[in-house]
Amino acid sequence: MNKNEKLLRKLNPKDKKLVLSVIVALYAKETAGLDFSKLGDNKYRVKKGNFRILLRYLPNGEPDVYSIRRRNEKTYRDV
Repeated sequence: MNKNEKLLRKLNPKDKKLVLSVIVALYAKETAGLDFSKLGDNKYRVKKGNFRILLRYLPNGEPDVYSIRRRNEKTYRDV
């Protein structure tokens, strides 16, 4: 089990629904209405509530969510 799966298991149903709705929107390429920012070379961030979803795009255009984090002072330390 990776860190993202572990975090999702620990979330309360309301937060889990929030995070999963963003991930579904990313895979459906529906980024309108999301707080979507480029962090660097092929690294992006989506802010939703207290969560930060970090992703990159694969060569075939599919998003690869590599980190889901709660917002705190360490959120972007190793990005």
